[in-house]
Amino acid sequence: MRTIRHIKRAFLKQKLPATYQLKKQKANTAMEYLLEQTDNHQSIRGPKRKMTAEEIKKKRQAYQKKQRVQVVKFFMPAILFAIFVFFFVLKTSSYPIAGQSMKPTLNAGERVLVQRTKQVARYDVIAFKAPLASKGTYVKRIIGVPGDRIWVNEGKLYLSEEPIASDNEALPENASRFDLSEEAAAQLRLFQKIPAGHYFVLGDNRTHSSDSRTFGFVEIQAIEGIVVFKMAPFKEIGKVK
Repeated sequence: MRTIRHIKRAFLKQKLPATYQLKKQKANTAMEYLLEQTDNHQSIRGPKRKMTAEEIKKKRQAYQKKQRVQVVKFFMPAILFAIFVFFFVLKTSSYPIAGQSMKPTLNAGERVLVQRTKQVARYDVIAFKAPLASKGTYVKRIIGVPGDRIWVNEGKLYLSEEPIASDNEALPENASRFDLSEEAAAQLRLFQKIPAGHYFVLGDNRTHSSDSRTFGFVEIQAIEGIVVFKMAPFKEIGKVK
């Protein structure tokens, strides 16, 4: 037993110095790190001193600038949205559809979005102020545009999309023909072509529409814009063609 104890003690004596040395080395390293951090911290902070008036002014200006930037960032989405709404309202309007004159394109009870513009073209669906005898807004499709050749005979209007070459030139056989009211015939027979700033409009539902066949040309001043979109009802939402 003494021999084993002696061997064990000798073994521990050999191991302890190395273990102790390692622990001591780690402790010294940790202490050096703490001292280094303390020195750095003290050197960074340095001794306290009062700020000069110029430094206070610069610091205040920097703070105020930062505050302004934060305020702008906070309100920017709302500002952009307000601008969008302003131009949207300025450039568009909406109208309800009454009657069946534009079926099947538009039906009674639907609401449409109108882009306010005077730049219109053939086959555009437009909204325009109703003729003097009526009130409200009409929605029809442009069929004839300035420069189209026309001829009125026995209460009928013949219209050709081909440009007029001379006043005496006959209309082509494929010219469109429309029955006119007496009032419209009296107005339109004065022309051999649609004059500038005037349009011939029809409802898509020809048999149930009061349009240029009844009241004659629509002047550009009366046009409020192009019908571009169906807003309601929800199941009918979409672009107007």
